[in-house]
Amino acid sequence: EKSIKLPALEISDYPDLETRAMKIELPTTSGTELFKATKPMIRTLTMFGFNIAFIDFRGNLECKKYPHLAQEPILPQKDLAELIRYARACGLEVLPWTNTIGHLGRAPLIFPLKDNSTLEWAKKKNNNYVVMDIFHKDFYNVLFDYFDEVLTLFGNPGYICISCDEFHDGLKILRTKTKKSYPEFFAEYITKVNQYLGKRSCKAIIAQDMLFPRQTPWYINGPANGPADALKTLDLISKDTSIMMWKYNYDEEYPHLTTLKQKNFTDVWCAPWFEPEATAALSKRCHQLNMKLLGTTWWYYPQVQGIPTVGEFAWNAAKPVVRENAWYDAIIDHYYFRTKPLPAGTVTTPAKVTGGKAIPAELAEKYAKISPLFTEPQMFDAPHLLLKEILPPWDFKQLAKEGNIGVTFGNSPLLQTRKHTAYNVLRETNTLVFFDRNHGKSTGSNIYGAEIAVTGNKISEVSGVAMGRRELEKGNMAIPENGVVLSFHGKLSPVSGRLTRNLQIKKGMSVKLYRLPSQKMPKTPAKAIVCRFSGKKPNVRIYVTSTMPFKQRESLALLRIDSTTRGKTMTFNSNQLLSGGAPSSSGCNFSVVKSNDMTINQVICIEYNAKSPKEYPKRAVFTARQEGAISGFTVLGAEEF
Repeated sequence: EKSIKLPALEISDYPDLETRAMKIELPTTSGTELFKATKPMIRTLTMFGFNIAFIDFRGNLECKKYPHLAQEPILPQKDLAELIRYARACGLEVLPWTNTIGHLGRAPLIFPLKDNSTLEWAKKKNNNYVVMDIFHKDFYNVLFDYFDEVLTLFGNPGYICISCDEFHDGLKILRTKTKKSYPEFFAEYITKVNQYLGKRSCKAIIAQDMLFPRQTPWYINGPANGPADALKTLDLISKDTSIMMWKYNYDEEYPHLTTLKQKNFTDVWCAPWFEPEATAALSKRCHQLNMKLLGTTWWYYPQVQGIPTVGEFAWNAAKPVVRENAWYDAIIDHYYFRTKPLPAGTVTTPAKVTGGKAIPAELAEKYAKISPLFTEPQMFDAPHLLLKEILPPWDFKQLAKEGNIGVTFGNSPLLQTRKHTAYNVLRETNTLVFFDRNHGKSTGSNIYGAEIAVTGNKISEVSGVAMGRRELEKGNMAIPENGVVLSFHGKLSPVSGRLTRNLQIKKGMSVKLYRLPSQKMPKTPAKAIVCRFSGKKPNVRIYVTSTMPFKQRESLALLRIDSTTRGKTMTFNSNQLLSGGAPSSSGCNFSVVKSNDMTINQVICIEYNAKSPKEYPKRAVFTARQEGAISGFTVLGAEEF
């Protein structure tokens, strides 16, 4: 036990880990909106006891010598300099983070090479850049000039994270550029970079996944993304190379850390994400091996999930105590997704909400318990699109034959399948299979999906990714005598995905089945919902929810806010109903309205603040997307002040 003893005082509450770092990812905005979004996050790093902040500027940072390297939207150096000054004023050491070699969706475009890609982000980009041409004759000159600008901006830091992760997609094209083996050219890159940075008393941090050969499943031990001979790279680079071992799911041993320790690497950073049990386990292993902890955040909306968990277990790594997810959620809500109280003396005026269809009285009464403001809730009026619950008892053989099935567990997002539904057959890719005892005592499925046993209409057992991050996929689940196993794979699995902040599938949760509308529906015929304001006040708040389950990562509605001079349009998506939101360039904030009633879906407050009288709002118009009509997207009420 560490303690500090003074003549009249003993302090025993001291962090277990000396290095407590957190990577924060900047939203794709600049100026006032960037600071409004990021400075509160920086402040909370100090509240949770971090001493280092890595700022991940991706490939968006302005490069003054080579302007074409920066990707849109460009982050001005002056804005990043302001954030660096602010973080230092909060008592944090500030370090840079970007990507090199691969991940060109998040990296400066230094001699980018095009190729066919298996990566989702690259498929969506027309240019299809996948990897840097590290063999170009001018590559290192440009790379080092870029590093010089970054290091000068950060005041000559001791570290820069350059990632080098997940560039397996570019190995084929890189191999055509050289006759060297993968370990030789990767080790050569690492060595040249560290030799150059060493002249400025700086070290590069690289990820571990390209240093280990890819296995099946690829994330079990590491994860690992390298080719078969990748491990030889560790024998060709200096033992003081800084390596970040990232792993987001629970593990008993973390074998990659053991390998790095056995090979005498002296500067290893352990990088969890946010799931409490996984973060606790990796933090404990980090403490046992005397390594450094580096929490990670990914994508702007959900990234704050990791701050309370990593902060907690960095401080208490030796004997971590894992609490219920709700404990960490309450912290997140308090600091990030809470509706801000109005200043004293503020008078609000309810706004008129029209269009759509009034929601059932019994449902309106439930929402009214949250706020008396919700007097005229309106739902998108498209009854033939709305989900329809299939009541038990269920005939799973017939349901599989008909298809178009949606499933929820507790208040989970909607797991849905249209064509790929089956009964008592071996599960295939992107399929939902219902197994009962007519199939046998167990499902016989492989380890690459998730399985949930259901007895009556409640969960009796969970396995695989349905358990979140603690349990790896197991497969071949036992089928209950008087129940069924729901076995799902692939694109169905994100029902328990990483963006779902409040979801923890557990035994005892209720299971509901729904009939999905046909996928071949015409353009959504639902009427728009309109909130009318006086145009004489600068601020409005609109409260929205969904009366039915919704699919994750889907657009629910388009929101347009009209003022006296112009209109602003933005998309409202289902992830905002899961985790609130954040300031955006649209001028709106999204926050969670706290409720202990788990029988209703989450309520989100959308707040718009005009910057001048010309932007005072006159109306807000919600236009339905099909998923919004299916899930019963509802405007509960609105106010102006």
